[in-house]
Amino acid sequence: MNRTIVERVRCMLSHAKLPKSYWGEALMTAVYLINLSPSYPLQGDVPNRVWYNKDVSYDHLKCSGARPLFIFLNMKG
Repeated sequence: MNRTIVERVRCMLSHAKLPKSYWGEALMTAVYLINLSPSYPLQGDVPNRVWYNKDVSYDHLKCSGARPLFIFLNMKG
């Protein structure tokens, strides 16, 4: 998981052309988005939904200049 987080942080900083001083904010954002994403070990469920037993809303998320890319994976195998 650590490698996944670091790779996402590097991609966000690179894409946004931000200096390394934004590493902490990018790290928090990457972890937040991972916790809102379907997880294979949870059989496709979302970690935040499992931990807090509440439905997850994505209405507050905004794209920061990049075209969104949605990939739907078959989590059953």
